[in-house]
Amino acid sequence: MRVFELAKRRKTVRQFLPDKPSLDAIMKALEAAKEAP
Repeated sequence: MRVFELAKRRKTVRQFLPDKPSLDAIMKALEAAKEAP
């Protein structure tokens, strides 16, 4: 998922989440946020 990779790179989840993100996308974004220092 490109959105997940972009969010992980930018360390900014909200910018790359769609207006109505799916639960799976939210969970992946949260995991990326936890991995980010």
